[in-house]
Amino acid sequence: MKGKAPATVVKQVRGAATVEALLVLSTFFIIWAGVNFLGNLYQGKMLAQAVARSCAWRISVGGCEKIPDNCSATSASSNSGTAKAENLKGESRNATGGQEDASPLQRQLDSEVEGLFSQRISATGGKVVEQPILLGAEGSTVGASYSLPCNSKPQSVLNLASEVFGNFLGK
Repeated sequence: MKGKAPATVVKQVRGAATVEALLVLSTFFIIWAGVNFLGNLYQGKMLAQAVARSCAWRISVGGCEKIPDNCSATSASSNSGTAKAENLKGESRNATGGQEDASPLQRQLDSEVEGLFSQRISATGGKVVEQPILLGAEGSTVGASYSLPCNSKPQSVLNLASEVFGNFLGK
């Protein structure tokens, strides 16, 4: 009778395996739920960044004059940007021999440099991500922002040429 185990020992071993399986499965479920939730948060963050980037580019291309309806943004001027612009303007004047009234083209260039370094637009975007039931089943809001310098106001070539060369023609 060497090969047979008592019935009580077999039942205890099967019960232990069931308990171990439940512990492992519940642990895997909790890990899966956490990874799924973090994946949803990351996806929401990426969508918020895409919205903010899209809004910032649309506003910047338009010269920061109009904010589209579905965008939220703030405009800011930078003192450090103004210092950089002044430094570049000084370098360009030195390149033209130090003449203050070098040309209308110089004034146009100064205006472009000033606008490029001094005014910025910062657009924000947000996305609500649902939480699991165990965490309260409320939404978590993830947000992002994107900042760009404002472009100059769009001008036609004819207007720009008449502004630059108007002094030469006596207009």
